[in-house]
Amino acid sequence: MVVADLPGLLEGAHRGYGLGHEFLRHSERCSVLVHVVDGSAQQPEFEFEAVRLELVLFSPSLVDKPYVVVYNKMDLPEASERWNIFREKLQAQGIEPYCISAINRQGTQDVVHAAYKLLQKERQRMKET
Repeated sequence: MVVADLPGLLEGAHRGYGLGHEFLRHSERCSVLVHVVDGSAQQPEFEFEAVRLELVLFSPSLVDKPYVVVYNKMDLPEASERWNIFREKLQAQGIEPYCISAINRQGTQDVVHAAYKLLQKERQRMKET
């Protein structure tokens, strides 16, 4: 399994702003994407959507990759307060996000298992094609 840590992308990364192309090229090599969203952000759902938009603008095939959405920083009161709104907005799109506190290692095993399951499914799909 190859893991690439892609820091938050700047708006316009698909046009090469910042280190956009370098980071986006790494994501092309991944079989499964794990979107880690900063739960302490004012509107975390928009941050998730912004990253998804940068992916599709760089390479439409990236949006078709299987992915897991992880809402981080549940140890912070403001993130905890925003979790239900974030979850409901994503569930309305058919996405089941995970919540974690990376610093406390709460919920991280569930994310690892979910990503591994998606990876296994993707490998099986690739064998069949």
